[in-house]
Amino acid sequence: MSYLALALLICGFYVLYSTSTKMQPKKKHVKPQVFYRYPIRSKISGVLLLILAFILFTIAMGLATGIFTWFVCLMTVGSLIVLLKPLDLFKR
Repeated sequence: MSYLALALLICGFYVLYSTSTKMQPKKKHVKPQVFYRYPIRSKISGVLLLILAFILFTIAMGLATGIFTWFVCLMTVGSLIVLLKPLDLFKR
């Protein structure tokens, strides 16, 4: 269950990072992704994924340990996505 929560955390943060106004796609000729076409829906789904990951972490590990693990994973995933996404290491 922890791996599922971590996967949801990664997806949620990536969706929120992709809908950010500071992060713009580099290539103009690429089809707009669903994140750019529906930014409000994407932000809501990203927040829901983060909340679901938080709930799964707290169920799997208990309240205090789940909250702490969620914050540690959120900081780690956030740092990796912010550092590696501009380098175009996340390709389809």
